[in-house]
Amino acid sequence: MGRIKSLQIKRAAKALMSDNSDFTTDFDKNKEVLKNYTLPDKGTRNKIAGYIARLKKAGDIPKPRSIKEND
Repeated sequence: MGRIKSLQIKRAAKALMSDNSDFTTDFDKNKEVLKNYTLPDKGTRNKIAGYIARLKKAGDIPKPRSIKEND
């Protein structure tokens, strides 16, 4: 069993995945994509990159956010 990620890491990763489709199953490529975002520290960036890679491998990809229009 692996280490449990905090809710903050999970929320940030899912929000980033729904806004950006450049993420892959490769941890190092995800780190490079995350360099474009302002994150508090290197550890947080690595945790988010690893969690995104894990989600991509498992196929748990969040759906893109849609904006509802009221007619």
